[in-house]
Amino acid sequence: MNKLATVQDPSDPQRSMIAITSDSGASNTLPESLISGGALSGLLAFRRESLDPAQNTLGLVALGIAETFNAQHQLGTDLDGVLGGAFFNSPAPTVMPAISSARVAIEDVSQLSSSDYLLTWDGTNYSMKAVGGSAIALTLQADGSYSGGGVNLSISNPSQIPPTGLLIQPTRYAASNLSVAISDPRKVAAGDPVSVAPGNYSGAVSDRIEGVKTLSVGGIDANSDGLADFSPITLSFSANAFTASSGTLERYDASAGSWVASGAYNPATDSSGARFRVTDAQGGVDYSFEFTAVGAWAS
Repeated sequence: MNKLATVQDPSDPQRSMIAITSDSGASNTLPESLISGGALSGLLAFRRESLDPAQNTLGLVALGIAETFNAQHQLGTDLDGVLGGAFFNSPAPTVMPAISSARVAIEDVSQLSSSDYLLTWDGTNYSMKAVGGSAIALTLQADGSYSGGGVNLSISNPSQIPPTGLLIQPTRYAASNLSVAISDPRKVAAGDPVSVAPGNYSGAVSDRIEGVKTLSVGGIDANSDGLADFSPITLSFSANAFTASSGTLERYDASAGSWVASGAYNPATDSSGARFRVTDAQGGVDYSFEFTAVGAWAS
């Protein structure tokens, strides 16, 4: 006697398919297109049209949060003064069926979409498209890999790709598989590698530097000991202008929405605050930080 049952989807082990099974144990899967009407059809339509897109979108949000948080965490220092590393481990895309020669990695979260991708091989060229959507251009990289749609593909033996193609799910299980990369609370990099000391300034207490924010820290750990090892920068104020002992000093022009090379600070008009940025890219060091000057500074 035949009966309906659920079986594992051969192309996606985490999903189930509807099948007709016999008393002998043999089963034949039913394409969803053949199941129309009734509660079962409604459930399958809900999974296909609502649940899958929602899960992909949630995964995309999770990857975006992880990337942004990691970037900020790597700008800070932990309780030992060491520059922060990744706070979250972002999961790799799911590839089905799994083939030993394929390596797929997230390359640019901003280029991802909430769609799954289908990669095919015609014996000469790769083609990739969003499932249910348009084609995705693939760019050959110097190392022989291909980039497109926010992912990087490296397949050493493309003949392993089945005729139906590889299903790539960059975001489907990202939210559930996202994990924390650190276990030691001391490694939480909540400190700023840039700090401010008053030096020999003897002006009013209300004259201050505040809102110090590190913007980039590339190359500041030249000896690879995990510590920020750039030399201190001295900020001086004279003749209504700040100067920095090294690097480039810029002031934020709010009206233009951009940074301009200037240290000008007029106590008569700027005492409520003005934003400045110092950037240095000499000797292999590439870092920048921002600060706000407040008060009626005296030259």
